[in-house]
Amino acid sequence: MVQAAIVLAALVSTTGGGALALDWFVDEDCPGQAQLEQEITEFLPPGATPGPGGVRAWGLVRRRGPMFELELEIVTEDGRERHRMSAGQCAELTRFSALLIAGAIDPLALPRRDDGRAASVEALEVEPIVITAETFELEDDPEPAAVEAVEPLLVEPPPELAPLGFDEPVAPAPEVASAPARPTRVKTPAGLTGVLMAEIMGSVNALPIRTPNARVGAGLDRGRFRIAAHGTWWPRAAFRSPGDASVGGDMRGWTVSLSPCGLLRWERMEFPLCGVVAAGSVRATGVGVSQVRDSRQPWVWLGAEGGLAWWVRPRLGLQVSLGVGASLLRPNFTLEGSDAAFVMPAVFGTGQLGLATRFGTKARDADAASRRKRAENTRQ
Repeated sequence: MVQAAIVLAALVSTTGGGALALDWFVDEDCPGQAQLEQEITEFLPPGATPGPGGVRAWGLVRRRGPMFELELEIVTEDGRERHRMSAGQCAELTRFSALLIAGAIDPLALPRRDDGRAASVEALEVEPIVITAETFELEDDPEPAAVEAVEPLLVEPPPELAPLGFDEPVAPAPEVASAPARPTRVKTPAGLTGVLMAEIMGSVNALPIRTPNARVGAGLDRGRFRIAAHGTWWPRAAFRSPGDASVGGDMRGWTVSLSPCGLLRWERMEFPLCGVVAAGSVRATGVGVSQVRDSRQPWVWLGAEGGLAWWVRPRLGLQVSLGVGASLLRPNFTLEGSDAAFVMPAVFGTGQLGLATRFGTKARDADAASRRKRAENTRQ
């Protein structure tokens, strides 16, 4: 979105005229502030000026699938009015907005083009119309003459008419084919929104870690559903012999996971509830032995996570989550000649804290809503 906001001191240099304030937000491929001002000027008659209270207008044009949607708000000294319109081209919405704003400035504003053909009313020669009236004198009516008696005239009745045949069946009128129904407009579904995450992860009853783990992830949101993938690095873990702390093994591992999630939202808060399928590998290296050896074993587990994300900005959020997992395939390490051993627990817990950023349809809508709210606060 490209923002253009400018306050015009006055449309003309007339004492007492109010100001026109414009806040115009459009997509990059739509006409901008300069085009809107030009359209307003074309609609206004010469010498038009806002009222003493001025005119304030706020507009937002954004893409909705194959269409463009306009939200326009105009505030004058008489009150506030809101308009919403959709069109296939941005230029149509820009011209529609210019006509409404021009009408708020001067109700006599009409669509016009200065093509040089208009003539001034004062330049027209008007021939005066002369109306003459003649007077007449009404004479008194003479006395009515005597009316002679007239004998009544005998009139024979007319002959009977033949019936018109209304009792005969009338052929039904041919059926007129009804016009085909207009196709209903299918609303374009909301687009995908991408999410990137970076977190610090801790665990309980899993690998005996010495440092926090790192987890990164990416996901796609569509409505109230998310599919996310994570990668986790377990950098340092260790197990030792109960009798000799210098003998044992150092471990490190990694896992990748896939998480289908349902999303609950309330204002800036988001509550993801996810299932987890994860697989990875754990590597152990002997410590305190004459011959150092490495051993790798797979690790597969299922789990569930619930969290909270607070979107401080439309594109930046802080999130925290807790999870529980159950190992299906558990690493198992033993050290020959020693009682040092490690077996991955069957059930363990995890906790994550980090940042998230998003991009796409939801982020653009959130940006537009945030800018609109700031604009309303500024006008108030």
